This record gives sequence, C-alpha cells and structure tokens, in this order.
Amino acid sequence: MDNYFGHLGPVFKVQTNPLLPEYFITCGNDWNIKIWHSKENEALLTIKSEDLESPVNNIDWCPFISTVFASCTKDGRIEIRDLNEFAQTAVVTWLKPEEGENIDYTTLKFSPINPVLIVGKSKGGVDVFRLVGFDEQTQKPVNEQIEELKKHLEKAKKSKSGLSE
Repeated sequence: MDNYFGHLGPVFKVQTNPLLPEYFITCGNDWNIKIWHSKENEALLTIKSEDLESPVNNIDWCPFISTVFASCTKDGRIEIRDLNEFAQTAVVTWLKPEEGENIDYTTLKFSPINPVLIVGKSKGGVDVFRLVGFDEQTQKPVNEQIEELKKHLEKAKKSKSGLSE
C-alpha cells in the first residue's frame, strides 16, 4: 500500500486517467486539484481553483481527450482545463446564474460517447453542457494522446524538481 500526501484538508475525489491509469487526479477542500503518478508520493502538478476561496467538489478526466479534465466548485463554477494549454487557467469557465445562489455543483461526469458534460446540483437537479471546440482533439489517435499527456506531466515533474529542458 502506498500513501500520497499533498492536500491540506479532505480529498473529495480520486480518479485514474482513462488512457494512462498510472496517473491519477485528486481534488479537495483546500481549493486544489493535484495530478499524481502512482510511483511518486508527491503530486506532479498542483492546480489552484480560479477562485481561491471555494472547495473543489469533484473532478473528471475526459474519456476521449487524455489531457482534458473538468472540475466543479462549491461556489458554482465549472472549469474545464487542457494540459495542452496552460494548466493553471481553465479553457472554459462557467459560473452558475445569479438566481441559483443556493445551488452548489456537487458532481460531474463526461459522457463516454458524446461531447457532453453532465453536472449534478445540491438541490437534486442536473445540468447538461454540450462541449464545443474539442472535436479536433478527439480525432487524434490514442497513442498520440498518451504521448501528449506523458510529455506534459514529465515537463511538470522536471519543473518541480528544478530541471529544465
């Protein structure tokens, strides 16, 4: 059994990457998302929530684009990030409408067959978002997507250890 330490509070979700299961992602009450390798006990990459005052309730790797994942926060934000872009900035951010202030997003899941993100809410509702603009990446062969993910996470590991390319 291995132990991984890095969050400063409860961890709400752990999920392995669907294409490279030796990598996994976590989120928690400390406003952070962390990406790990199963053989490393420190996170390869720490990503701060864009609003540093709200816990990250849930995360999900995209099943058809290896470098994309989504998160939802207690304050009602949905963020989609792509490691092919700058990981610290979401490529898509959606804020809940003002009239929905008493509704938190509690969970989310990418559809395994359609470009759709399904998001659960604290009051029992579900929102479904169609993803636009990800079509080009879904055409990439799986081996190319795996190599892209490895490249980005190896770069993060080198950056963390003070090495540069």
